[in-house]
Amino acid sequence: MKTRTEGKPQISSEKLDDLIKEVHQLMQLEKQEIINKYFTKIVESCSNESVIDRDSVRELFKTLYGKLTSEDDKKWVKDTWNNQDYSLEEKLKKLAIFLAKNEEIPSQTFIGHMGKFFGIINNNSKLNLFLKDPQDYIFNNPDLSAHDRQILAIVINDPKFKNLPSVHEDTVNLGLIYTPLTSYMYQLRADTYGSMDALRFPQCINPDMKELVIEKSKKEYYGPKVMGGMGAQENYDRSSIAETASKVKTMKMGACHTFAQLAADHLLTLMDEGKLPKMGIKIVSHNQSLGSHTFLLVGHKSDDLTDLSNCLIVDPWAVAMGYGQTYGIFTEENYPYPGMTTNLECCYDSEAPVVSIKKASSASQSLSQELSSALARGFFSGSRAQSEEKLSKPQRIVIEFLTDLMDYADNSLHNQTKKELAKTLIDSVKSKEIEPGTAIQLATLAMHARAIEKDGERYKWRGTASIPDESFVAIFNKSAAGYWKKYVSKNISGVGDVDKIDSPLINKIVKSLDTNIEHEFSQENTLGKTL
Repeated sequence: MKTRTEGKPQISSEKLDDLIKEVHQLMQLEKQEIINKYFTKIVESCSNESVIDRDSVRELFKTLYGKLTSEDDKKWVKDTWNNQDYSLEEKLKKLAIFLAKNEEIPSQTFIGHMGKFFGIINNNSKLNLFLKDPQDYIFNNPDLSAHDRQILAIVINDPKFKNLPSVHEDTVNLGLIYTPLTSYMYQLRADTYGSMDALRFPQCINPDMKELVIEKSKKEYYGPKVMGGMGAQENYDRSSIAETASKVKTMKMGACHTFAQLAADHLLTLMDEGKLPKMGIKIVSHNQSLGSHTFLLVGHKSDDLTDLSNCLIVDPWAVAMGYGQTYGIFTEENYPYPGMTTNLECCYDSEAPVVSIKKASSASQSLSQELSSALARGFFSGSRAQSEEKLSKPQRIVIEFLTDLMDYADNSLHNQTKKELAKTLIDSVKSKEIEPGTAIQLATLAMHARAIEKDGERYKWRGTASIPDESFVAIFNKSAAGYWKKYVSKNISGVGDVDKIDSPLINKIVKSLDTNIEHEFSQENTLGKTL
């Protein structure tokens, strides 16, 4: 399908600059709205009969100072309060700006896509050609990757983009613009399938589609049972993927790992037939101590599974759970389960079919036995990360770290109070009642405490003890390694560049934390609730 271009106005040579300015203005406007929200809330909490109360403001600054872990942030709070040139209202305005800086704006996903858009459409000539005929540009530009095409289609179809003044006249009458991948994923009709585990994971269902998703999950579908009911395998081959896909099509139901194989077989077959250009297809699993999830990466070209910025996520299970607007094709920015994009392992790579040296342990199990076992145990164990809520990257990293600490406290330290503290901190990070940096430091210090106690909602600990356990040290070298390396460079002198975190370095970190942060935590006294 081609977009008609007759009668379109000539595009200004300054249009790209105008577009960049308008996106920046949108971002600034939404940031200001968040600041205003915080300011209003703070003023209400610190006012007595509509007059700002000095004692209430001082107590608020004092509370915030006690909760912060960064010395720079603490210095800012202290200096702002002590600055006699600021009125109480000015101090609260500055505090609102400070609190709002880490909150995502409503258009965060759109802004993220626009950043990539400007990387693709990086001059006025390209913008001119794209706006004249977006559909033709997407289909017939050989320099575009599958990820690039999808970004362009997402942006041109977004009402926020069409409402920007510089492009409104060019885009207002456009119909739906699509990519070849969108067209073929639509043909898969994942929206007609039922999710076998929807009732087990209601938090993963699109709230707007909950009734329909649950209804489809309860239907009685007939046909041969599908392989893989017990969860994702440690490796796949092309023939087993095709076999599983065939059975999923017959059953019209699946779990995440079988849906991933359905999509992989669909796309690989289209490539074999020459209907889609060759693209790398990886089946990956998010693995944590408490759960797993399996999906595809399309066009991922490196061994670094922590960087998904230039590939596409394909997840038909998300469609079966009610997120069907993109037909199962997502970017890092709009994927409904961002917490499941960490700690990934590759189970299949179309460009190197066997990537795991592990052996599948259940190949000989009959399909009926496997399915029966899966129904008894659940298709994958519950994960705290499986939620439709949007979490920032720092939140996701810290939650993964805290989850590992919680598991270690339970299984290795056998300390239920430390386990409960980690769980409480996870909830507080998710609800944004505590900064991720504060949570990771409190949890690390508490894990090393010689004694810890819980009194109501308050946890208190004292003393420190080394944990010379390699499995514990390994937790610090996973997704949170970057955070700790920055902490060391900023707070511990004489260490130099850190390649890998070891037990002696962790002891230095704990010594620094023991000196500089609180030895207690109470969920009821977090800043979010104070305000």
